[in-house]
Amino acid sequence: MATQLPLELLIQIANILRVDEAPLAPCASVCYSWRMAFEPLIYYKLVVYSDEDHKEEGQSGISLATFQELTSGHGAPRRSWIRELEYNILTPFELLDWKTRKQWPHLKKNDEEDYSTQNPIRKANDVSFQTAMASLFQTLSSWDQRGSLTLRLGLKGYRWGKTAAPEPNTWYEECARYYVPGHTDEYNMLVPPYRARFYGVTSLPHVLCIGKLAFLNDSGRHHQIWTGAVQAIIEHCPNFTALMLDFKEWVRPDFVEYMKERHEGQWIFLPDGEEQETIDYIYAIGGWDDEIYEKQSDAERASVDVDQFHRLFISLGYAAQRMPRLKRMEFVLASKFEWYYAFSLFFFNNPGTITLTWHCDFSYGPDSRVARAWDFCLDDVVIDSPREGTFSVALQAWPPSVPI
Repeated sequence: MATQLPLELLIQIANILRVDEAPLAPCASVCYSWRMAFEPLIYYKLVVYSDEDHKEEGQSGISLATFQELTSGHGAPRRSWIRELEYNILTPFELLDWKTRKQWPHLKKNDEEDYSTQNPIRKANDVSFQTAMASLFQTLSSWDQRGSLTLRLGLKGYRWGKTAAPEPNTWYEECARYYVPGHTDEYNMLVPPYRARFYGVTSLPHVLCIGKLAFLNDSGRHHQIWTGAVQAIIEHCPNFTALMLDFKEWVRPDFVEYMKERHEGQWIFLPDGEEQETIDYIYAIGGWDDEIYEKQSDAERASVDVDQFHRLFISLGYAAQRMPRLKRMEFVLASKFEWYYAFSLFFFNNPGTITLTWHCDFSYGPDSRVARAWDFCLDDVVIDSPREGTFSVALQAWPPSVPI
């Protein structure tokens, strides 16, 4: 009886089961009509891992080899059902951020070399990354669904032991990320975070089906792909329209060397009264190291440098103008305490409507320089919600008719 249900009703049932997170694969094996109703939902979002060699127990999804088999030959029609693809690039070594230090000099043997990022462990990961990306792009290069696929990329290294420190001349330390001001020798003992990059010449084929790319951090794990490699991947996606790139990661104060040299770092959120006096005193007796370290302290920053916000808004506008195919942009900024003084900016370039919306938890209004950077008139700004600090403005064209 169930096999005689109309396709429309079967599709409704499939959608209900998907919302309830019930397994759909068994339903697709009932009969042909059920397979036609359930398979598009099964293949809508897939998790694929790059190879079997470095697969760990509990790895979700299917292998790239299985994915290739399911979407080629008689399975080619399934390509049109796939809208989201999460690709886990498995590498031979797990290199977590801030979990290792260089070996202390007095513990090294006479014939041991100093630590270097140019070591066989990182090279092996880079080679695996490049091989995995080339294999995936070679598979997707024959797809003709232009710009229909969202591809999410991230690394998963193989863990050797519970507290592995696989790189030569390093040792494991759970709290290597913590910074102690004044310990100048400590900086030289740190192991820079690993970020996968292409080893040698980038030889990826162009892929037309990729419209969106995502490099996101999830559950404390960084995607671990270098921004230069991200740029190279984008260059091989001609129909690329959207990028989700997560920059949120732990950065130690002593890794911001250029701030020391240029002294151009500017705070957007500012402390008030006694807080500023305390910071001035610390800076006077401790120097630039302590000023940077103050970022990790408990100083409250309860006011805003409006001119710096203008500069931020302006730079975003001029940067966006250099992206004529930009369809959407989101930018979120918050002070240390995320419920204070949040600033959110949203740009939407949809057919017939181009809007710029921003939300402020503080009193702020753009000036003429901001309006010029985004090509709008200040008189056209609409207060959508004065209580919540939400404003919007309709843009006439994108990119602006008057170039930068």
